[in-house]
Amino acid sequence: ALPAVDELTLADVDDVAAARAAYNTLTDAQKPLVPKLDVLTAAEAKIAELQQQAEDQAAAQPVIDAIAALPAIDELTLNDANDAP
Repeated sequence: ALPAVDELTLADVDDVAAARAAYNTLTDAQKPLVPKLDVLTAAEAKIAELQQQAEDQAAAQPVIDAIAALPAIDELTLNDANDAP
């Protein structure tokens, strides 16, 4: 069983995908017999949200690192201006 939607992590992506793949193999007559399909749909949306957050963090990380590497304001010198992009 999948964890609760609010407890999903990116480690659950394969389980969510497997649940969807299993559902997709059902016939049209079998699909209505699956209860709580909304839980799978919500899990897929949560995984997509988590993936987007991870991509956003990865994109922001070089900027975070560059800012962290700056000298303290009270230690800035004119020579530091030469290191600016």
